[in-house]
Amino acid sequence: MINAAVKEMHTDLAFHEGLLENLFNAVMFSTRNRQITFWNKAAEELTGYTRAQMLGKSCCEETLLHFDKDGSEVCSGWYLAAQTLEDGLIREAEVYVRHRQGFLIPVRVRVAPVMDRSGSIAGVVEILDQTSAPSSEPQAAVQPAYIDALTGLATRKYLEMRLHSRHEELNRFGWSFGVIRCGVDGYAKILRQWGPSLADRMTVAAGKTLANCLRSFDVVGVWEPGEFLAIVPVLSAGDLYAVAERVRGLLKGCCVQAPQGAISCEVSVGAAVADVRDDAEKVVFRATIMMNKSRKSGGDKVSL
Repeated sequence: MINAAVKEMHTDLAFHEGLLENLFNAVMFSTRNRQITFWNKAAEELTGYTRAQMLGKSCCEETLLHFDKDGSEVCSGWYLAAQTLEDGLIREAEVYVRHRQGFLIPVRVRVAPVMDRSGSIAGVVEILDQTSAPSSEPQAAVQPAYIDALTGLATRKYLEMRLHSRHEELNRFGWSFGVIRCGVDGYAKILRQWGPSLADRMTVAAGKTLANCLRSFDVVGVWEPGEFLAIVPVLSAGDLYAVAERVRGLLKGCCVQAPQGAISCEVSVGAAVADVRDDAEKVVFRATIMMNKSRKSGGDKVSL
């Protein structure tokens, strides 16, 4: 499985492959010409792609696209690997990888050179670890009745309860927070053209990405079909806008497969900072107005 140059380094290839196969870390090996020749079980579990699907593929193919913290696309781990092939230095970065089901996962990718017996670089090994648990309040602290069956996120009823409690904390202690409401652009068209199954897959991909890109103390859930709402502790409107923009960028990296090809998940985002003069419903109303403003501007936009 590992290329000939690497085989020269080991008299017992099966033993070393067995070690890599049973690591909890996702491990892949790429040759100098970018061909993947090793893909362990943890890599299958992390990405959803099997060994059979990945061996022989180029590590720059679309299946391995990575995204930075703002949702900008980078060419797999190869943007690090290419540098390591040149100078032999170990590198690492925190990025998001896209799962086979279309959602993004935050990982730390580390790239190291692999040498042959002559001391030349034969290829690179990449190790990927998921960097953070998703926003987990619904699963950890909420009764099953308040968990959305499709996405595993909070239901609207639970979000309404948390909005009221957050607003009480704002009034009593001055703990500020904001609300982000986002809707999948063209959701009605997806539902009409491709049916509920594909619309559900888009909702799941977007929901899992939201849970993965927000912090553990943020609360996110399903507000309406194809729409989500997040309750985010922030200090200022600028902080809230930065979170909302990150949400927009990372959700754009989601995609689901349709008969005509991949459909990306662009969203219209509205955000509002809670005010002591508001009630819980008013801050959601203002975020909704901003979301609709983004939609009227063509979508794929944040308004605050």
